Amino acid sequence: MRMEIFPAEKDEALPEFTEIVARRMMQPGTPQRIVVRANTFRFFLVNGEIEFFLPESRDPVRIGRHCVLMLRPEEEALCSSNAPKPVPYLRLELSVRPPEPERLPPRLAILHYAHPLFSVADRLEELLNGPAEPDAALLAGLLAQEFWCYLRRRNPLDNPGDPRLARMLRYLDEKMLEHPTRTQLAREFNLSPQQVNLLFRRGIGISPGEYVRRRLVRAARELLHAEQLSVKETAVRLGFSNPFYFSRVFKQITGCAPSKD
Repeated sequence: MRMEIFPAEKDEALPEFTEIVARRMMQPGTPQRIVVRANTFRFFLVNGEIEFFLPESRDPVRIGRHCVLMLRPEEEALCSSNAPKPVPYLRLELSVRPPEPERLPPRLAILHYAHPLFSVADRLEELLNGPAEPDAALLAGLLAQEFWCYLRRRNPLDNPGDPRLARMLRYLDEKMLEHPTRTQLAREFNLSPQQVNLLFRRGIGISPGEYVRRRLVRAARELLHAEQLSVKETAVRLGFSNPFYFSRVFKQITGCAPSKD
């Protein structure tokens, strides 16, 4: 198979990131003031719902799952949540030599829940908050550029391409606590396991098993932090056969044990 590589637009260049920070924090119920540093873009990916009061509007902007909100350098905003429990979110800061205004990602992007951007964000968080790795700074820079490109490329509601993949992703989300396998997917959707794996690799870049593990670990973090469950209680709630297996999966995804996350 021959692949053609198309040249970038004239003067098109990926931003040069000077610092990358990723943190998962708990959003309190009272309004919180946000001040973005100079030459820094701040992105929010939320596991819940948060209201942001932005400079250009008196009306709140509500963001939830599958949304990415961008705050520009030196902007100030307020955020709050009416949820009964704290809302975990990922705050991604990219310090960059600012590109031209027309090169910026959108203020608010609404993406399909299986969009590869969310996998990139997970990998960035794992890399920056996990144990030190060789060439970590180089890899973080490449992931940040990939994150930036995904946001710039598409703003409207996205989809994973093949409708069969969309149906399989919904099935995995509904059956997540049962830890569905590739073989189960193949049987449920009348495909071979190899076809299932190929659809996932082409559509979202990871295998069905990896998708399930990442979703379970994301849910585990919410239970560990928001609900203050123990490792054993979290493992039981998420359908793991024992806490030791749960801890092994958690460490494979995040780089650290659940008790130290």
